[in-house]
Amino acid sequence: MSTPRRFGKTISVSMFAAAMMFACPNMELSIYSTCKRISQKLLRNIVKFMELIFLELKLPPYKVVRMNQEEVHVAGNEGQGDLRVINSYPSKIGTIAHENEPLYTSPVLPENKGCWPSCMLRHC
Repeated sequence: MSTPRRFGKTISVSMFAAAMMFACPNMELSIYSTCKRISQKLLRNIVKFMELIFLELKLPPYKVVRMNQEEVHVAGNEGQGDLRVINSYPSKIGTIAHENEPLYTSPVLPENKGCWPSCMLRHC
């Protein structure tokens, strides 16, 4: 996602991740941020939004099994094996270039270049 500052990217991703963690049993979600500060802020926001979800719905909160600077593990309510994990990693966003190939602005090289919009491609 690429928009100017103050467009709510971090908050939107945090809300989405909290909703996923609340609703999806046995889920694992990895988020790659531009720097360590933002990746840690994302995790703090996710925990805050989870607390708000449980408070608003008047439900007992899920138990946080493990939390550190890069991940949150929560025991869900769907049985003993229901572990919900969110990873938030700082990453260096770069580009991938191949000789005589378009330059992709995505950190992941897509398998089918034809399905990507032309705005995602830039020729060398």
